[in-house]
Amino acid sequence: MRPKLRCAYFSIKRNMKRLWTFYDYTDRIIPNTNNGLESIFADIKSKVRVHSGLTKAHRMKLIDEYISRHY
Repeated sequence: MRPKLRCAYFSIKRNMKRLWTFYDYTDRIIPNTNNGLESIFADIKSKVRVHSGLTKAHRMKLIDEYISRHY
């Protein structure tokens, strides 16, 4: 077997019980994709990119404030 194929096979085999977790919880609304998270992260990245001169502390404050106001 090729190394990358072998690695992918064992990764799927090892994580099989976690791959379709959202089917086990039908009483909750769990999306089967991460598109919602990707859109949130893209929006946060665009906000942070506009303010490129922020220090790390101010950047974290901006992200915390964004999340607390929108979610």
